[in-house]
Amino acid sequence: MTSANGDQELKEIFYVEANMLLEEMRKDLSLLSEGQAVVGGVEEKPAIFQRLGRCAHTIKGSSGIVGLTGIQDIARALEIIFRTARDDNSVIDAYSLPLISEGVDVCQSVLDGQDTGGHEDLLERLSNISNR
Repeated sequence: MTSANGDQELKEIFYVEANMLLEEMRKDLSLLSEGQAVVGGVEEKPAIFQRLGRCAHTIKGSSGIVGLTGIQDIARALEIIFRTARDDNSVIDAYSLPLISEGVDVCQSVLDGQDTGGHEDLLERLSNISNR
C-alpha cells in the first residue's frame, strides 16, 4: 500500500516526466510538419515515429498509474498512430499532423489542470487516422 506522500511524490515525478516527453513530441512533430525529416540525405521518419511512439507509450503507462485516464486514452490513440506510421509512412499526412498536435496539446492541458475531459470526439478522430 502506498502512502499519501508516496502517491504525491509519484504524481510529481509523472508531471516532470510527462512535460519532458510532451515537449519532445512537439519537437518531433515540428520536424515532420516542416518537412525536416531528412538529415544528410537519410530518411529520419522511421526514427521520429519510433521516438514519438516511445513517448506516447511512456505517457500512456505512467498516466494510468497516477489515475489520469484522459491522458492515458489520448496517449494510447497516439501510440497506435505512431506504431502504424512507423510501418506505413502514408498514415501521417498534412491532415493528420494538426490533429496529432491537438492530441499532444490536450494532454498538456489535462496535465496543467486546464482541461476537464470530454475527449470522445478527439479520440474518434485520432482513431480514424490509423484506420485509414
